[in-house]
Amino acid sequence: MNVKRLFFLLFALILGLVIGGKSPMMAQTLDKQTGRLIIDTTMRVVTAKPTYHQVGVRYNIANCGVSFSPDLKAKTITTYNNIALLYTYYSPLWGYMDYFGFQTGIKYGSYGFTTEYNINNMDQTLTYVELPLLAAFHYDFNKFRIYLNVGPFLDYHLATSRSTGFDCYDQRTGYGILGYAGLGYQLGRFQIGLDFGYQYSLGFMFHPEKLADDWWLYSYASQWSFGLSLHYTLNH
Repeated sequence: MNVKRLFFLLFALILGLVIGGKSPMMAQTLDKQTGRLIIDTTMRVVTAKPTYHQVGVRYNIANCGVSFSPDLKAKTITTYNNIALLYTYYSPLWGYMDYFGFQTGIKYGSYGFTTEYNINNMDQTLTYVELPLLAAFHYDFNKFRIYLNVGPFLDYHLATSRSTGFDCYDQRTGYGILGYAGLGYQLGRFQIGLDFGYQYSLGFMFHPEKLADDWWLYSYASQWSFGLSLHYTLNH
Protein backbone atom coordinates (compact mmCIF):
# COMPACT_ATOMS: atom_id res chain seq x y z
CA MET A 1 0.00 0.00 0.00
CA ASN A 2 1.57 3.30 -1.08
CA VAL A 3 1.61 6.55 0.94
CA LYS A 4 -1.28 8.10 -1.01
CA ARG A 5 -3.60 5.19 -0.32
CA LEU A 6 -2.58 5.16 3.36
CA PHE A 7 -3.35 8.88 3.61
CA PHE A 8 -6.85 8.43 2.21
CA LEU A 9 -7.47 5.47 4.51
CA LEU A 10 -6.50 7.49 7.60
CA PHE A 11 -8.59 10.41 6.40
CA ALA A 12 -11.64 8.18 6.02
CA LEU A 13 -11.09 6.65 9.46
CA ILE A 14 -10.80 10.04 11.18
CA LEU A 15 -13.85 11.32 9.32
CA GLY A 16 -15.80 8.29 10.47
CA LEU A 17 -14.80 8.84 14.10
CA VAL A 18 -15.66 12.53 13.99
CA ILE A 19 -19.19 11.92 12.76
CA GLY A 20 -19.85 9.03 15.09
CA GLY A 21 -18.80 6.19 12.83
CA LYS A 22 -21.65 6.73 10.34
CA SER A 23 -22.33 9.34 7.72
CA PRO A 24 -25.78 10.29 6.48
CA MET A 25 -24.32 11.09 3.04
CA MET A 26 -21.79 8.39 2.19
CA ALA A 27 -20.37 5.00 3.13
CA GLN A 28 -16.74 3.94 2.82
CA THR A 29 -15.39 0.43 2.22
CA LEU A 30 -11.87 -0.81 1.56
CA ASP A 31 -11.18 -3.31 -1.22
CA LYS A 32 -8.76 -5.69 0.50
CA GLN A 33 -7.42 -7.12 -2.80
CA THR A 34 -6.51 -3.82 -4.45
CA GLY A 35 -6.19 -1.64 -1.36
CA ARG A 36 -8.52 0.93 -2.95
CA LEU A 37 -10.95 2.99 -0.90
CA ILE A 38 -14.48 2.74 -2.37
CA ILE A 39 -16.79 5.64 -1.51
CA ASP A 40 -20.54 5.25 -2.01
CA THR A 41 -21.99 8.73 -2.59
CA THR A 42 -25.58 7.56 -2.89
CA MET A 43 -27.86 10.04 -1.09
CA ARG A 44 -29.52 8.68 2.03
CA VAL A 45 -32.43 10.11 3.93
CA VAL A 46 -31.70 10.74 7.63
CA THR A 47 -34.51 11.91 9.88
CA ALA A 48 -33.37 15.09 11.63
CA LYS A 49 -33.93 15.15 15.37
CA PRO A 50 -35.75 18.23 16.64
CA THR A 51 -34.46 20.85 19.01
CA TYR A 52 -36.37 21.16 22.25
CA HIS A 53 -36.67 23.34 25.32
CA GLN A 54 -37.03 22.52 28.99
CA VAL A 55 -37.95 24.61 32.02
CA GLY A 56 -37.41 23.29 35.50
CA VAL A 57 -36.55 23.72 39.13
CA ARG A 58 -33.59 22.30 41.07
CA TYR A 59 -33.28 22.09 44.85
CA ASN A 60 -30.02 21.19 46.54
CA ILE A 61 -28.38 20.70 49.91
CA ALA A 62 -24.85 22.13 49.98
CA ASN A 63 -21.77 21.57 52.09
CA CYS A 64 -19.92 24.89 51.92
CA GLY A 65 -16.57 26.22 52.97
CA VAL A 66 -13.86 28.77 52.29
CA SER A 67 -10.17 28.08 51.79
CA PHE A 68 -7.89 30.73 53.31
CA SER A 69 -4.23 31.50 52.77
CA PRO A 70 -2.76 31.89 55.39
CA ASP A 71 -4.83 29.12 56.94
CA LEU A 72 -7.53 30.26 59.40
CA LYS A 73 -8.69 26.70 60.15
CA ALA A 74 -12.05 27.27 58.50
CA LYS A 75 -14.83 24.72 58.95
CA THR A 76 -17.63 23.90 56.54
CA ILE A 77 -21.34 24.44 57.13
CA THR A 78 -24.39 22.82 55.52
CA THR A 79 -27.13 24.94 53.93
CA TYR A 80 -30.61 23.88 52.90
CA ASN A 81 -32.26 26.91 51.29
CA ASN A 82 -30.86 26.54 47.76
CA ILE A 83 -33.24 26.58 44.81
CA ALA A 84 -32.83 27.39 41.10
CA LEU A 85 -35.17 28.08 38.20
CA LEU A 86 -33.60 26.71 35.02
CA TYR A 87 -33.98 26.83 31.24
CA THR A 88 -32.33 24.16 29.07
CA TYR A 89 -32.02 24.13 25.29
CA TYR A 90 -30.97 20.98 23.42
CA SER A 91 -29.94 21.14 19.76
CA PRO A 92 -28.74 18.00 17.91
CA LEU A 93 -25.28 18.34 16.35
CA TRP A 94 -25.53 18.10 12.53
CA GLY A 95 -29.22 17.39 12.98
CA TYR A 96 -28.92 13.87 14.35
CA MET A 97 -26.39 13.69 17.24
CA ASP A 98 -28.77 14.47 20.09
CA TYR A 99 -26.30 15.04 22.96
CA PHE A 100 -25.62 18.76 23.28
CA GLY A 101 -27.18 22.00 24.53
CA PHE A 102 -26.84 24.73 27.10
CA GLN A 103 -28.48 25.68 30.39
CA THR A 104 -29.00 28.95 32.24
CA GLY A 105 -31.33 30.32 34.90
CA ILE A 106 -31.25 32.01 38.29
CA LYS A 107 -30.49 30.52 41.70
CA TYR A 108 -31.16 31.72 45.23
CA GLY A 109 -28.99 30.14 47.89
CA SER A 110 -26.70 30.49 50.87
CA TYR A 111 -23.19 29.51 51.87
CA GLY A 112 -20.69 30.37 54.57
CA PHE A 113 -18.08 29.16 57.01
CA THR A 114 -16.86 29.21 60.59
CA THR A 115 -13.28 29.55 61.83
CA GLU A 116 -11.52 28.41 64.97
CA TYR A 117 -10.93 31.92 66.33
CA ASN A 118 -13.56 34.05 64.49
CA ILE A 119 -11.04 36.85 63.90
CA ASN A 120 -12.70 40.25 63.47
CA ASN A 121 -16.13 38.58 63.62
CA MET A 122 -15.55 36.98 60.19
CA ASP A 123 -17.72 33.89 60.64
CA GLN A 124 -20.91 34.26 58.65
CA THR A 125 -23.55 32.81 56.34
CA LEU A 126 -24.27 34.68 53.11
CA THR A 127 -27.38 34.66 50.94
CA TYR A 128 -26.84 35.22 47.22
CA VAL A 129 -28.28 35.07 43.74
CA GLU A 130 -26.41 33.23 41.01
CA LEU A 131 -26.50 33.25 37.21
CA PRO A 132 -25.03 30.10 35.58
CA LEU A 133 -24.25 29.60 31.89
CA LEU A 134 -23.53 25.94 31.37
CA ALA A 135 -22.78 23.57 28.52
CA ALA A 136 -25.28 20.71 28.78
CA PHE A 137 -24.54 17.15 27.68
CA HIS A 138 -26.84 14.14 27.93
CA TYR A 139 -27.22 10.54 26.84
CA ASP A 140 -30.63 8.82 26.80
CA PHE A 141 -31.41 5.12 27.10
CA ASN A 142 -34.84 3.64 27.63
CA LYS A 143 -36.55 6.20 29.90
CA PHE A 144 -33.32 7.24 31.63
CA ARG A 145 -31.01 10.17 30.97
CA ILE A 146 -27.39 10.61 32.09
CA TYR A 147 -26.52 14.30 32.11
CA LEU A 148 -23.54 16.55 32.76
CA ASN A 149 -23.69 20.35 32.96
CA VAL A 150 -20.55 22.45 33.39
CA GLY A 151 -19.58 26.10 32.91
CA PRO A 152 -19.05 29.51 34.52
CA PHE A 153 -21.28 31.42 36.91
CA LEU A 154 -21.70 34.94 38.31
CA ASP A 155 -23.11 35.68 41.76
CA TYR A 156 -24.07 38.61 43.98
CA HIS A 157 -24.25 38.59 47.78
CA LEU A 158 -27.59 39.88 49.05
CA ALA A 159 -27.14 39.69 52.82
CA THR A 160 -24.90 38.39 55.60
CA SER A 161 -25.62 36.91 59.02
CA ARG A 162 -22.88 39.06 60.55
CA SER A 163 -24.41 41.63 62.90
CA THR A 164 -22.26 44.46 61.53
CA GLY A 165 -23.30 43.73 57.94
CA PHE A 166 -21.00 44.16 54.95
CA ASP A 167 -17.94 46.41 55.03
CA CYS A 168 -15.68 47.86 52.36
CA TYR A 169 -13.48 44.73 52.38
CA ASP A 170 -16.29 42.32 51.52
CA GLN A 171 -16.52 41.34 47.86
CA ARG A 172 -20.25 41.20 47.08
CA THR A 173 -19.85 40.11 43.45
CA GLY A 174 -18.15 36.87 42.48
CA TYR A 175 -17.54 34.43 39.66
CA GLY A 176 -16.29 30.91 39.22
CA ILE A 177 -16.96 27.54 37.65
CA LEU A 178 -19.49 24.88 38.53
CA GLY A 179 -20.65 21.51 37.30
CA TYR A 180 -22.97 18.71 38.22
CA ALA A 181 -23.76 15.27 36.90
CA GLY A 182 -26.78 13.12 37.47
CA LEU A 183 -29.32 10.56 36.39
CA GLY A 184 -32.81 11.47 35.24
CA TYR A 185 -35.99 9.48 34.67
CA GLN A 186 -38.43 10.63 32.01
CA LEU A 187 -42.19 10.43 32.43
CA GLY A 188 -43.77 11.84 29.30
CA ARG A 189 -42.87 15.53 29.20
CA PHE A 190 -41.50 15.44 32.77
CA GLN A 191 -37.99 14.54 33.89
CA ILE A 192 -37.04 13.82 37.50
CA GLY A 193 -33.32 13.94 38.29
CA LEU A 194 -30.84 13.28 41.11
CA ASP A 195 -27.36 14.79 40.84
CA PHE A 196 -24.12 15.67 42.59
CA GLY A 197 -22.34 18.96 41.96
CA TYR A 198 -19.30 21.05 42.81
CA GLN A 199 -18.54 24.72 42.37
CA TYR A 200 -15.47 26.84 43.06
CA SER A 201 -15.20 30.62 43.21
CA LEU A 202 -12.30 32.11 41.27
CA GLY A 203 -12.75 35.55 42.84
CA PHE A 204 -11.86 36.57 46.40
CA MET A 205 -14.53 36.44 49.09
CA PHE A 206 -12.72 39.27 50.91
CA HIS A 207 -10.29 41.94 49.78
CA PRO A 208 -6.76 40.69 50.59
CA GLU A 209 -6.30 43.58 53.07
CA LYS A 210 -9.29 42.47 55.13
CA LEU A 211 -7.23 41.83 58.28
CA ALA A 212 -4.14 44.00 57.76
CA ASP A 213 -2.51 46.14 55.10
CA ASP A 214 0.76 44.19 55.29
CA TRP A 215 -0.70 40.71 55.89
CA TRP A 216 -2.71 39.72 52.87
CA LEU A 217 -5.46 37.14 53.16
CA TYR A 218 -6.66 35.12 50.16
CA SER A 219 -10.11 33.54 50.33
CA TYR A 220 -11.91 31.24 47.88
CA ALA A 221 -15.36 29.77 48.48
CA SER A 222 -16.42 26.31 47.34
CA GLN A 223 -19.26 23.87 47.86
CA TRP A 224 -20.39 20.32 47.22
CA SER A 225 -24.07 19.75 46.58
CA PHE A 226 -26.69 17.02 46.31
CA GLY A 227 -29.65 18.03 44.15
CA LEU A 228 -33.14 17.01 43.16
CA SER A 229 -34.64 18.46 39.97
CA LEU A 230 -37.88 18.45 38.02
CA HIS A 231 -37.98 19.56 34.36
CA TYR A 232 -40.80 19.97 31.87
CA THR A 233 -40.27 19.68 28.11
CA LEU A 234 -42.10 22.46 26.25
CA ASN A 235 -42.03 20.79 22.83
CA HIS A 236 -41.87 17.00 22.60
